[in-house]
Amino acid sequence: MLNADSLNGIWAGVPLAWDEHDCLHESRYAADIDRCLQVGAAGVYAAGSTGEFYALDFDEFRQMTDVMTAVAHRRAAPCQIGCTWLNTRDTIRRVEYAAERGAAGVQLAVPFWMPIAKRDVLQFFADVAGACPDVSLIIYNTARSKHPLGPDEFLDILEVAQTLVGQKYGGSDIAQFEDFCRRVPDVCHFSGEPILAPAILVGGRGAYSSFIYACPGLLNALYAHCLAHEWDAAMRLQRRLNTFVSEAIVPLIAHGYIDPQIDKLLGHVSGVLSGGIVTRRPYSTVSSADVEWLRRLVDERFPEFTGT
Repeated sequence: MLNADSLNGIWAGVPLAWDEHDCLHESRYAADIDRCLQVGAAGVYAAGSTGEFYALDFDEFRQMTDVMTAVAHRRAAPCQIGCTWLNTRDTIRRVEYAAERGAAGVQLAVPFWMPIAKRDVLQFFADVAGACPDVSLIIYNTARSKHPLGPDEFLDILEVAQTLVGQKYGGSDIAQFEDFCRRVPDVCHFSGEPILAPAILVGGRGAYSSFIYACPGLLNALYAHCLAHEWDAAMRLQRRLNTFVSEAIVPLIAHGYIDPQIDKLLGHVSGVLSGGIVTRRPYSTVSSADVEWLRRLVDERFPEFTGT
């Protein structure tokens, strides 16, 4: 199990690899997991937004979990499995399977299709923790859940789910992130990459990341500078990363692309990932024109965004 001491660093959110029959390509997926660990990820996780959790039926969820846990165990590396679903029973079913396969922890977003009252949020986490008391819980705290959580709710959840150890903070408000770190110190708070340095400065522990396979050298150096309290050097790299976000990620979002499409593209262009850029329908695959646009941008403006 993960705990407040062991949960830290840059964790890779590994995209799924689909074959020509719209099935999980196990060997390519396994190779991408392995490659993320080779380039320096502290751990790997599956079935978040980038991992297309919403596209997996339960049999595919088990298949994906089997592949990730097998690679992680072989590499003696920790892994987390995203177990978000739309109801408590089937969430617990996923958490139980991930635990059986030896996942170090599971990520959960608040069930998201219908609005949910605070009392039901608390009951959800109490039910999951009660059914799976030996599993470390990490909350995927995202506005996509329709119920993003604040520090007060985290403190209430800790009262009913003592196995809560971490948060993937989906926002960009550094003041709120600092409030989380100050008021909920028993939970490890992870930020997104665009606020990584300021987040660590105020108590953050790392990031759940796609940039670890877009620019592993830059991101690992950024994190190392933060750990060494070399803030001037850290902020130089932070500004460089954020320039890439402005010039590459923002235009891709403006083209209508979503997380898995963009993150597969990043890993493809950097050369770190080999699983391909196909995204399960109804979400289309990034166009060849946009692949070439990003490749030219990287070559001309961001040569450090490679797998080296």
